[in-house]
Amino acid sequence: MHEALYSLGTPPPDETALESQARVLLDTIPTLVWQTSPDGSAEFFNRRWLEYTGLTSDEALGWKWSVAIHPDDQERLIRTWQAILQAGQPGEAEARLRGADGQYRWFLFRCVPLPGEGGQINGWCGTNTDIEDRKRIEGDLSRSKAILDETQRVTHCGSMGLNLSTGEVFWSAEGARIFGFDPQELIWERIHPDDRWLSQRSFERVLRGEPDTNYDVRLVMPDGSIKYVRRTMHASGETVSPERSVCAVTDVTEAREAEAAFQEVQAELSRITRITSLGELAASIVHEVLQPVSAIVTNGEVALRWLSRPKVEIEEVRQSSLSMIADARRTAAIVNRLRSLTKKSEPKRTVFDLNEMLEEVLALVRGELMRQQVSLRPELESGLPPFEVIAFSCSRWS
Repeated sequence: MHEALYSLGTPPPDETALESQARVLLDTIPTLVWQTSPDGSAEFFNRRWLEYTGLTSDEALGWKWSVAIHPDDQERLIRTWQAILQAGQPGEAEARLRGADGQYRWFLFRCVPLPGEGGQINGWCGTNTDIEDRKRIEGDLSRSKAILDETQRVTHCGSMGLNLSTGEVFWSAEGARIFGFDPQELIWERIHPDDRWLSQRSFERVLRGEPDTNYDVRLVMPDGSIKYVRRTMHASGETVSPERSVCAVTDVTEAREAEAAFQEVQAELSRITRITSLGELAASIVHEVLQPVSAIVTNGEVALRWLSRPKVEIEEVRQSSLSMIADARRTAAIVNRLRSLTKKSEPKRTVFDLNEMLEEVLALVRGELMRQQVSLRPELESGLPPFEVIAFSCSRWS
């Protein structure tokens, strides 16, 4: 630079003046600056470095500067510094530096080699930058993340960030564990094929700015097992942004399994209750079953008497036979329903005709009504639509 000024008519400054200007510049810039020899021993510290540490040049030159490093960081910093010297490349490290007030603060140590002739390194120049505030923020974030990770682990509730436009996913530790996610695998492949439409619909709702979506999906794990996950998707921020969409995922497999077990226990309890009730009603039911059986016998005897007459009354025999068939069917229906009460089977929906059901009930209680001298005249509404009820299957007795 001084040669260029000299060519314009300005006489070049001498080397002493240049060194003085450089020294003023180094002492003025708001950074801690230092320089070392090729072997790493300190040869220079700017005024700000000395003022901050409270050391004099004589107390810091060579390797004596290490007294200003926190005892817990000295060995690690020197080891890193020696590795940088050996590599001959720019490097950096973090350590706590003691100030003149005796307090330690975190600093970032950065250095670059000073090139010489023939590719030799003439020395090293470095800076120290205060990163105490950054380290505190990092510490706070690290603690918050640790608390969040532990909370998610305990509650089995993970989280992930989604970029719906690119498909990029950001996982929490628990979220990745729940999905059993391989970074090389598409998240879509984890979702059960029959449940993928739920995720697609949720994505579309978030993109349209609609309220949060909450739904359950099944995940197909690498071993073929099924895991149930509850997902709540939300577009964060004041405006809907695919880049800021977040999703909470909760493993509800145990809850689903417990619910299925509870339903099975309920079904078993219901079956036992039916069997118990059957025992209490056995006497009454046997009586009602005997009624159509007695009617069958009576109609059979009547038919035989008509057949024994010299002139056979075919129509009377026919009516007696039809009555026998109807009573036999009613008896079979009663027996089959009794069997279904004790059969361990899943309930199913069936369609009933209300009038037909009432007629069967009346036939079942007719004997009791006669004993109690009760006169009953039913008036049934015609044209009633059938209705659906939950009944137990009447499968073959086993």
